[in-house]
Amino acid sequence: MKKYIFLLLFLIILIGVFFRIYRLGEQSLWLDEARSFQRANQGIHALWVNQPKESNPPLYDILFHFYLRISGKNNEFALRFLSALIGILLIPLIFFTGKHIFGVKAGLISALIVAISPQHIYYSQDAKMYALLALLSLASFSSYYLALEKNGYLHWASYIITTIALIYTHNMGIFLFLAQVFIFATLFKKVHTRRWNFLISCLSIAIFLLPRIFSWFALISIDANPWIQPVSFKDIIYTPYYFSVLSWGMQITYLVSIALVIALPIYSFVFLRGIFTRNKNDNGKETLFTEFDKLKFVLIYLLVPFILALLVSLKRPIYVVGRYDMFIFPAFCLISGMGLAKIKQANLRVILLAGIVIASVLSLHDYYYVFRKSNDRKVANYLQSHINRDDILIFTDLSAYSFNYYWRQDYQPAMISFPMVDDGWLPRQALECNDAYVNNEIRKTVGRIKEMQKDNSLIWLMFNDIPINRRLVAELKRDYILKGTVDFIPGRNKNQISEVLIFKSRTQSLPDWLPEKLLTR
Repeated sequence: MKKYIFLLLFLIILIGVFFRIYRLGEQSLWLDEARSFQRANQGIHALWVNQPKESNPPLYDILFHFYLRISGKNNEFALRFLSALIGILLIPLIFFTGKHIFGVKAGLISALIVAISPQHIYYSQDAKMYALLALLSLASFSSYYLALEKNGYLHWASYIITTIALIYTHNMGIFLFLAQVFIFATLFKKVHTRRWNFLISCLSIAIFLLPRIFSWFALISIDANPWIQPVSFKDIIYTPYYFSVLSWGMQITYLVSIALVIALPIYSFVFLRGIFTRNKNDNGKETLFTEFDKLKFVLIYLLVPFILALLVSLKRPIYVVGRYDMFIFPAFCLISGMGLAKIKQANLRVILLAGIVIASVLSLHDYYYVFRKSNDRKVANYLQSHINRDDILIFTDLSAYSFNYYWRQDYQPAMISFPMVDDGWLPRQALECNDAYVNNEIRKTVGRIKEMQKDNSLIWLMFNDIPINRRLVAELKRDYILKGTVDFIPGRNKNQISEVLIFKSRTQSLPDWLPEKLLTR
């Protein structure tokens, strides 16, 4: 490989490093990150045996557990740095994959698309498994391609390991495995001599996945992830939006609108160009597969898992656009990179690539300076400055997870979760505001307040404006007086607190500092 190619790749990696490290600890942790932290602190045994209670497999949390023992736990930068490292690794991996399949130009362009992708940068700055999902998805695909092409034992071993790791990172990984079986069937005439190695690999993967299969059946029985909405046509439309310039939770502002107007036509053009134009790739090597075979590989990687996930979601919602589709995101980048590389006019290629860069930078401006991931840190810091030891905190919508991370005092306040759940997700009855369920939860919550309340206790309610919480406020107003509210600008992720409501008993005097209405925080 020529030195200038190494230099270009190095510069692209530096760009990716900058965007993933820049303001890494600026945003507050949000619910899912706080839950990742809580799970990682459980220990390896607990993470493994609790699989049937968790909607996601445990591999990321296991890695996070060991990482926290090295890095520490006291700031957001440290907690997210593992995801940033994983996100950075995708850049050289997609270069080498793209170079081997489609040629050097395609590999470099694909790496640049990943390096500046707002969606991938978001998940590289999020203490969740999605950056690892994208990395292992491409690692599994790349290993599978090399195993079929070269039929080496190390390639097959790499395929087995990366695929098992992928499925133990996220449930979507099973759809990529099924797509790989489909690839083998479509190319059977060319790869039939590899059939025994492929069957042994599939059997090995299936054996290691048996514990996870049992967990899937358990998850079905407990109705995990009731918050996921039924699949709709919007999911199909929004996936390329996210792959181009959007990131999870971002609003379509003026700048983001401009970015979409620039990026979507370019990506559409290069995507179609890559599919329908036949040029010899520039890797200069004879391989088992034709150019059409290679395109078929990556198209199946992109489309078949996506279609399978949508079909399953018609029966049981499991797919979340902008999040779970990260397992096919590398395929989108490979095809886009290949499409741009096929443009013979260098000036046109540079102009289109510049358009993608400009659109990404516009979107990233809003991501870094406008987008608000969460307000949990601000809420927790405010409470620590104002509550007394005898006060009672009521947390709605799982907001206690983030509060527990940010709590720095030498005592633990009296805390009540509403509704009272232990498994880390709200049941469907809470989301649908089922009368019998809500009445029972309110009765339990009011009973616990009366048990825990002392003469000078104030009641602080972390309020998110959804029906079940409005029912609780109405009930509390019967026995207590609402004497103060603190407004917070909510973040864009789930379960965000918009107000803190302060109640007192009818005979209780108020602290001198407490006004009727406090300023927005």
